[in-house]
Amino acid sequence: MYGRAIIAAAVAALGAAAFAGDEQPQLKLTIGDKAPAVDISNWVKGDKVAAWDPDKIYVLEFWATWCGPCKASMPHISEMQAKYRDYGVTFIGVSDEPMEKVGPFLADPAWDAKTKYTMATDPDRSTHKAYMEAALQRGIPTAFVIGKGGTIEWIGHPMTLDEPMEKIVKGTWDSRAFKQTFENDIKVEMEMSKRNAALRQAIKDGDWSTVMKNYDELIRIAPDNPQFKIAKFETMLSKMNDPAAAYRYGNEILAAHRDNAMVMNQLAWFVVDDAGVTSRDLKFARQAAEQANEITKGEDAAILDTLARVLFDSGEVAKAIEVQTKAAKLAPDGPMGDSIKETLKRYQEKAGH
Repeated sequence: MYGRAIIAAAVAALGAAAFAGDEQPQLKLTIGDKAPAVDISNWVKGDKVAAWDPDKIYVLEFWATWCGPCKASMPHISEMQAKYRDYGVTFIGVSDEPMEKVGPFLADPAWDAKTKYTMATDPDRSTHKAYMEAALQRGIPTAFVIGKGGTIEWIGHPMTLDEPMEKIVKGTWDSRAFKQTFENDIKVEMEMSKRNAALRQAIKDGDWSTVMKNYDELIRIAPDNPQFKIAKFETMLSKMNDPAAAYRYGNEILAAHRDNAMVMNQLAWFVVDDAGVTSRDLKFARQAAEQANEITKGEDAAILDTLARVLFDSGEVAKAIEVQTKAAKLAPDGPMGDSIKETLKRYQEKAGH
């Protein structure tokens, strides 16, 4: 379950469109813009922030009590708060849920211990509208870094914030370059939205020439975005049921993105876990999983979970147990950790432990 690492979600699964309706929304908040004023209703933990201090840095992170990935991110956010406190950085988690929901959640000793940063609720969604909607962000958790001077420096998933944060606090962050990347990603998501309904219908009808044409056009528009390539690979393998062509294309992805652990992990997990895959090339999956693990130096629980699954399915049960044990030790408390530990039990039962 947790072998698929955190990835931008708008492309990989052809579910609901990222942006609904015929009219495409406009990007109203981007990198380099002045951060909207503080407008938060309830401050639950930590000191109230009345206004953005131009000499300090803030991380505004949107979450919810029902959001599994949000809760999985909390210990890491707490670690970053401790690490960057002396740099004048304040992390603020804001939910749009009512106080009656958030208050008891944060009062629970387990979650109180995992949220060692400022927490707030904003049930009128004014902050959500000013940040999330204005920046065309549709999923949580999402974090906004407000740099010194009160401008937006970075927007993204909090689990990918480490490298940017290190540069932001040291004054070496290239926000102009990131602005281009961020806005290009938004354009890609909007392009995907425009094609989504037609692409889904083509898949439903088995019109594979139209499907492949759309994917190839999206890849041409965003050649550096591996998610369209992965979506094409997944469609070829699970829906078109053309494993020979799919794995040839999959090897092209492996060669082009060998330095991207998330891509390697996603390919491996799909091959071993997706119900639509009838031809599982475990050699291919192992190559991808081992590369992902090498990149992350054996320190990523989700990637170790994927590698263990590949080993288990390959009949190497003892080795799978060894790798899954390490994953269980590294996994954070919560749904992800529970799932990894349950999987470890299953492997151990198979081995007769």
